[in-house]
Amino acid sequence: MTIYDNTAMREENLMQANKIAPWKTRGRAALAALLLMAGLGVPVHAAPTNIEDYLRQPDISEMVLSPSGQHAAVAVTGSNGHQQLAVITLDPLGKQNIIAAFGDADVRQIRWVNDERLVYGAANRDISGGENRARGLFAINRDGSAKRELIAHVWTLSDVSTHIVSRVLPWQWQFEHEIDDGSPDVIISERRFNSVREMTGTLLYRLNTATGERRSLSDGAPPNAFDWLTDPKGEPRLIVSHADGRTSIHWRGTDRPEWTRVAEFATYGTDGFVPVYVDGDGQIYVQSALQRDTEALYRFDPVARKIEAEPLVGVKGYDLSPVIESDTRTGQVLGLHFDMEQPVHYWFDKDLRRIQQSIDAALPADRTNLLICGRCTNGRFIGIKSGSDRESGEYFVFDRKTLSLQRVGAARPWLPEATQGRRSHHLVPARDGLPLPVYLTRPADAPAGAALPTVVHVHGGPYLRGHTLSWDRDAQLLASRGYLVIEVDFRGSYGYGTKHFRAGWKQWGRAMQDDLDDALAWAVKEGQADASRVCILGASYGGYAALMGVARNPDAYRCAVSLAGVSDLDLMYSYAWSDADDTYKRYGMPVLIGDRQADAEQLKASSPLKQVARIKAPILLAHGGDDARVPIVHSRSFRQAAERAGVKVESVEYLDEGHGLRQPKNELDYWKRVEAFLKKNLAPAGAP
Repeated sequence: MTIYDNTAMREENLMQANKIAPWKTRGRAALAALLLMAGLGVPVHAAPTNIEDYLRQPDISEMVLSPSGQHAAVAVTGSNGHQQLAVITLDPLGKQNIIAAFGDADVRQIRWVNDERLVYGAANRDISGGENRARGLFAINRDGSAKRELIAHVWTLSDVSTHIVSRVLPWQWQFEHEIDDGSPDVIISERRFNSVREMTGTLLYRLNTATGERRSLSDGAPPNAFDWLTDPKGEPRLIVSHADGRTSIHWRGTDRPEWTRVAEFATYGTDGFVPVYVDGDGQIYVQSALQRDTEALYRFDPVARKIEAEPLVGVKGYDLSPVIESDTRTGQVLGLHFDMEQPVHYWFDKDLRRIQQSIDAALPADRTNLLICGRCTNGRFIGIKSGSDRESGEYFVFDRKTLSLQRVGAARPWLPEATQGRRSHHLVPARDGLPLPVYLTRPADAPAGAALPTVVHVHGGPYLRGHTLSWDRDAQLLASRGYLVIEVDFRGSYGYGTKHFRAGWKQWGRAMQDDLDDALAWAVKEGQADASRVCILGASYGGYAALMGVARNPDAYRCAVSLAGVSDLDLMYSYAWSDADDTYKRYGMPVLIGDRQADAEQLKASSPLKQVARIKAPILLAHGGDDARVPIVHSRSFRQAAERAGVKVESVEYLDEGHGLRQPKNELDYWKRVEAFLKKNLAPAGAP
């Protein structure tokens, strides 16, 4: 891994672990002796045998420390299978106190407003309702008192009395972030829509979580404002607006009451930048390539209207898409979290850097360890989420005073690391020489050197980062059934530089599809995959690629599984096709997928529906009846055409689901169908 850092601390590179905290000299064994069980009743489970082991809710899915670091809020699974909100006192480490729970929803996105008050979201998994299943946003004191509903995710709200005005906000409002100023306030936004429900912009507000009162922060804002950045005091400093295929950046300084446009560029291009943070001194941090292939972190001068010539931090071979860790009071940037082939935690602050290095040395060597802090520079306690390719998450608390680690619990203790497949990262040349990031998951009990039945698992998007070496539920589920799993960040996937991203433009069903075939051919040549027993599987774009895979290269795959997959590219351009707005259809899709008129023949050749006669392999189709992203007509039309062409098709429709599966009963049904389908179609030659 190569990281370059042009800050004043560059002499202490992240990878130079020779400078460590003084207590580190005790060694790993000595520190391990300080590990204390938190007494939270973590159960011991047998090795997994059922699909349910992978689909069930984690025991712990989230841990957030209060600003002072004296308390931790965690999302834990209750006896009803739903995630609940619990608070743990850290001095001394106590038992969890459940303060909020739902009978039909899961707690999500926990945030501390101040040391006494929290906000949290709630989302339904087991009721119908298409894309609108979120319950809303709530606030509560850490002792469970003063609970208040802030946002209700329903279409309209009506008062039950003409004498009482409800301050609960409807579905178009959403939580943005907290403010560590001691007040009970948070920042929220209101999304604006036109008559056909296309989003036209957002307005920003400050909301009192105790009273429900709100104050507008949007005065004088330019039209079509979609994204806002505030300073640590919660004052808006930067706006990103979109209109007519162009993106504009607007800035307002502390001494300037008006908004000033400081940059403009094409929305669907690679010449612009993404604002990511405004610190306590008003310095603006942006993510940009700036004459480079990969994106890095830069400072932007709004007065000069230019990005600094040299990046603050960059990573060789990867786009830096950082989550910034800052001091919540001063706004000082302390560190970054970002992904290479695995998650990386990089600290500018020397003390936090030493703590990170020491924690990394104390825990198993293959782990990546995320530090979770309130006010990171002076809090006594630091939370830790530790994970690897085989560990989905283990939680600890580090005490700076006693220099000890205490274990809080694990996300999935019923999935012992030894039972999980080992994931590996490879750079594989495509047929045109483009390096392809390929991730393999090999079953834990697979004999060394054995060529295995294989599933090519294709990520959705497609213009996003698909994979890392972290634990992956779907890959591990498939590996537990004995399959080698191949995952490819094919061209067009984000995160590997401009060249890799642009190479995927207008390549649906073409070079993007070749990349999957090339990765499979490499795995066969390496003796990892059995070429005679391969299935291709995916959801959304991955479902499209599965269908296109068996149409374009029918001899490579014995079967295909498509969940919510696109089957007809031309259908994507029709006005009522989906929840994609008209701006994306006019300016984005012609660049990324193809022009509906000029590229009509290419779109036809790249549509599984139009190429169904070439398919030889059996197909499993699954789709949600309430899918607004890829309407179910894609699956229904394809099934009818495939059956007329003599293709074997198994089809299932989940009429109460949207784009993907959320309800546990449907998710379990789908994966049991996948398990049976793969077992039948990837059986060894001659097997019954």
